[in-house]
Amino acid sequence: MDILNTHDAPLLGTLLLSFRRYTAREIILRAYTPSKPLFLGHSLEMLRNVAFVDAIVSLECLALFPNLRSLELINSMVWHNTAEFLAFCRTFPRLEELVFIYDRGAASARQYPVTITIDDEKAPARCMPMRGLKKFVHHAPPVHMARTFALLDIPTTATVMLSYDDDRWTHGPVEAALDAPVDGWPGVLANLLDAAPVNGLAGAMIDPLDAFPILQTALHAHFADASGQRFPTLLFDGRELCAAITENDGEASLPSYFHMTIPYIGAQSVETMLGNSPVFLKTPSLIVKPPHPSNRNSIPGLLADEVYHVFRLFSGVARLTLHSYALYRFIEHYKRVGPKPAFPNLESLRIVDMNLAQDINDPDRPRLVMNDLLCALFKPGRVSDWLEYIVFERCTINEADAALLRKGVDTELNVEGAELEFLTCTMVTDEMFAREYKEDE
Repeated sequence: MDILNTHDAPLLGTLLLSFRRYTAREIILRAYTPSKPLFLGHSLEMLRNVAFVDAIVSLECLALFPNLRSLELINSMVWHNTAEFLAFCRTFPRLEELVFIYDRGAASARQYPVTITIDDEKAPARCMPMRGLKKFVHHAPPVHMARTFALLDIPTTATVMLSYDDDRWTHGPVEAALDAPVDGWPGVLANLLDAAPVNGLAGAMIDPLDAFPILQTALHAHFADASGQRFPTLLFDGRELCAAITENDGEASLPSYFHMTIPYIGAQSVETMLGNSPVFLKTPSLIVKPPHPSNRNSIPGLLADEVYHVFRLFSGVARLTLHSYALYRFIEHYKRVGPKPAFPNLESLRIVDMNLAQDINDPDRPRLVMNDLLCALFKPGRVSDWLEYIVFERCTINEADAALLRKGVDTELNVEGAELEFLTCTMVTDEMFAREYKEDE
């Protein structure tokens, strides 16, 4: 720091300052606060990219970088309240990338309180236009993340990643918080935020019930100008919603990547969050990975009932990919919906990383799952009458069941030329199962 405090750097274009320090037990120490202006307090006109790790930096210090385009704050802080955050945004109207990451395990991230609020007069929702922003990443407790996103008016084409670690499971009624119409989002947000207590980044667990309606309304407002467009593919990985487009997709008003952790409020969390956003609901392709087991240090995964509601919400997809035990939820959805098709427009089904072979520890379950799957694919009341392409990828399957699948595709599907593929699958014969059973006796 002595060098930075006593020297000028007029040609500097990129600056990364990490003050991360560890104890002998690898505990991150408190953040560092520079006591003097950097670079003799001179303005650095050439500086475009700045990143701080474990630092508390004043806006006056950053103002010395007037042409800043990219700022990363890792367990670092520039603003402590709404007024300071808005002042930061006004200071850098041409900012293209803003990354804010709160590391739940770092003591440095817990030493400063932050309070972000919204009200109709001083700081209404979407009051801060950041139309040059191309990338916005915010990883922090749910309410802080939701409020910050709600304050910004950024292009729908910007890459956005909204996520958090800490989550509190709350099973109380949420209808009152969700009754307000989405169309009146500025006033709705103001009312919700006024009543939602938040201890910012002081390390407290934040109830996701407070964050949910804020994030839901802000999400709808963010994509309001993208009516008539859709993401070509959605991925649900645990509670993470990931959407992306490529240059060939032709959706000019959508971002190349959008990522959001959906707070838990009950079985209909996903359905409630996305129910008013056509850019998600009209997707033709859905990928579902199995619920992740929850633990005390992570957000919970999607519950079984939540996955059922996801399938109901996206029953109109043409392409569906199921990873591992998500297949169980697919079969359950088929049984609940029957006898009408569970996915009436489904043309392609891909099943990935699933063991459907006999197991000496549980020989009955794979058999039952395969029987249910055969019914779902080929029997009257099947999941779709338009299914024409079925793929098993990296699966373990009994050889006899593979033969039944081939026969079903050849004789039971309505679409002429329907195809079945096994990609890098392991085929198990009766002899292999008998040998394995004998070895374990």
